[in-house]
Amino acid sequence: MERNNSGWFSSKNDSDGIGFDYESKSVKNHKYYVKVKSNHLLNKAKKIFKDTRGLVCVDLGCGTAETTEYFQGKFKHIYACDYSYGMLKYAAKKNLKNVTFNLCRSEDLPFKDGSADIVVMYGLIHHIEDGEKISKTFKEIKRILKKRGIIAVYDFNPFNPVSRHIVKTCPIDVGVYLDGYRNSLFPTTYYSWELINIVKNAGFSTVKCEYLIFFPKILSMFVFLEEIFKKLPFGGMYSIIGIK
Repeated sequence: MERNNSGWFSSKNDSDGIGFDYESKSVKNHKYYVKVKSNHLLNKAKKIFKDTRGLVCVDLGCGTAETTEYFQGKFKHIYACDYSYGMLKYAAKKNLKNVTFNLCRSEDLPFKDGSADIVVMYGLIHHIEDGEKISKTFKEIKRILKKRGIIAVYDFNPFNPVSRHIVKTCPIDVGVYLDGYRNSLFPTTYYSWELINIVKNAGFSTVKCEYLIFFPKILSMFVFLEEIFKKLPFGGMYSIIGIK
């Protein structure tokens, strides 16, 4: 099944076969990296909110709900959102508890003002097609968040050579520009400071950046050291957390 970039993430008509195809074409040890970044978010949420079990979380760009699976039992309810019907249909077969799937665009979210505590975006930002949609997406996220709610954005770190190789070679990222933001080329990867400015311009009062995924699966016994290295801009991904 051959797809361009928009075909993976913008189709309302695909069957659930796209979900299997997506997971099978992900990078090697993909599940391990999903676990690392999911645990990173959960740890940050616990530090901010103390107890997360009464919170509402929106997993924006959930795909096949791989990260949503790690949130089971950690939140009161999870709204898993994507614009691919096939992805959501595949994800729904996982029979996740306290999860509602929503077919929607990131710039037009079907939620009331101030209804969510956390909005998470894992690897979505480099698949949004233009700058205007990105601006609208962050405004929408701010709208649906409660006061002191948080946005958590995770994406590839362009400083990391392995991450750059993944974007260049992975079928899922076909059509994504490396360093495209400065040249107004979309969809694109972002350097952390570029995305920090976008989040700040959306009106989030506190914005912090950390780096993660310094160790591949074969060295996973050292993952506890990631907290020490979090300010070094060399991890495979970075996280940006903004507080409304």
